[in-house]
Amino acid sequence: MSDELIELKSKYERLHLLHQVSNVIHSTLEPRLALQLILREAVRLMRASSGSVALFNPTTGLLEIEAAHGLPANASRLKLRPGEGITGWVMRAGKPASVGEVSKDPRYVPLLKDVCSELAVPLEVNGVVRGVINVDSNRPNAFSAADQDLLQELARQAAGVIHNTWLYEQLRLKARLLESLLSVGQTINSTLNLDDVFKVVTREACQLMAGKMSSLLLLDESREWLDLRASCGAGAAYLNKPRLSVAESLLGIVVRRKKPLQVENVQTSSRYQNIEIARGEGLISLLSVPLVFGGQAIGALSVYTGQPHLFSNEEIRILSALADLSAIAIEKARLYERIVDVEEQLRRNEKLSALGLLAAEVAHEIRNPLTVMKMLYHSLDLKFPGGDPRAKDAQIMGEKLEHLNRIVEQIL
Repeated sequence: MSDELIELKSKYERLHLLHQVSNVIHSTLEPRLALQLILREAVRLMRASSGSVALFNPTTGLLEIEAAHGLPANASRLKLRPGEGITGWVMRAGKPASVGEVSKDPRYVPLLKDVCSELAVPLEVNGVVRGVINVDSNRPNAFSAADQDLLQELARQAAGVIHNTWLYEQLRLKARLLESLLSVGQTINSTLNLDDVFKVVTREACQLMAGKMSSLLLLDESREWLDLRASCGAGAAYLNKPRLSVAESLLGIVVRRKKPLQVENVQTSSRYQNIEIARGEGLISLLSVPLVFGGQAIGALSVYTGQPHLFSNEEIRILSALADLSAIAIEKARLYERIVDVEEQLRRNEKLSALGLLAAEVAHEIRNPLTVMKMLYHSLDLKFPGGDPRAKDAQIMGEKLEHLNRIVEQIL
């Protein structure tokens, strides 16, 4: 009977501890703070000396330490491949590992000198291992089977918390992006100068996506080449790079297919044409979306990051929405420029028409007295001797009257 009481008491204490831990780790929706709380409670429950939470980064394919307790300041730099170290082994195997003496385990990757034992359990989110909770002790064989069960239960609760914080962060990011997109749309559509539109689009794209550089390329009249029209954050090498062929370039694929395209690392991609420029300017991940107006692609809007980044579906949708707004703004600015040109031509035509009417009126007013002058000249029948200088003058007068008459006739 006493054994049953002891077991019941142990279960009660375990449930009580988990209830307390649950209250703590559910107290925030901030992802990083949640990870720190989870780790703090794990270290406290396990009476451990140090610990860490490592999450799998799908972009790099590595386990990265997102929260640490009692570890060196540079511990966050440690990145493990699945299968590497005890933590990596747990990630790949999807099951816990309890090591009583780490010095005898070839998988162990040391971070602290005085660590004797280690306990690591997987973090599963929706049935998929997303990371590992790891606790260390400076005592050998510090963790029992009960400790392992308790840490696994904590990991199950922690996985739910982590999932909720990710969802919250995604919703918050979506709200921020949509709010920014609304502001960007208002800014873009309030600009009518074409060059100003290009600058605003690239600047806002870079800020909206937290990118290192953005660029806007438009098709030329032949629709065979993409010309750089504007950029934000680009260096001299990128600005002076050759124009891109629609048929042969990576961004040409975006224009031809009218679909977004992302490249994890343009510095190592065989499809990217300007690898040396990308390396020189520190450009890594690329997201490019088409500029489409009236069902026809007119160019491409691209964003580059300075760190490896896997663009989410939400980010792709946001940049695509910005590109749609930008295409409308570009065509509106082009239309405005054409309207201005037509108005200027009309003004010139109106001015010429007014001048023509004025000239005709003036010519008409001149023709009446000119006709009288011609009649009087001929009626005078001015004839002078051959050597008289007045004969030459009379001839010149007759010629000039005829000249004036021809001018008037041309105007009328």
